[in-house]
Amino acid sequence: LESMAEQPAVKAVRWVRKPDAREVYCNYFNVNWSLYDVRIQFGQLIPDDQQKEVVALENASVTMSWHEAKLFKDFLANAIERFEKANYELKHLNPIL
Repeated sequence: LESMAEQPAVKAVRWVRKPDAREVYCNYFNVNWSLYDVRIQFGQLIPDDQQKEVVALENASVTMSWHEAKLFKDFLANAIERFEKANYELKHLNPIL
């Protein structure tokens, strides 16, 4: 294995959007996992007045390795910290579990 000092420098990653890529809205999520990876379902809460219930409509899901999930957690925590420093402290809402 090469040491960190011996590895070639990597240029910045350039994002390219696939033609079929899409953005989705999320106001609710669910996490499940296995020994090898973690899956996050992103959804939108939709009230169903006829059934007197709230439905979570899944808009997208992402499955990633545990290592990638931990890195994602760190990046998300950093983004939240920077947002709060520039704007206001976010408070937890009462989630529907």
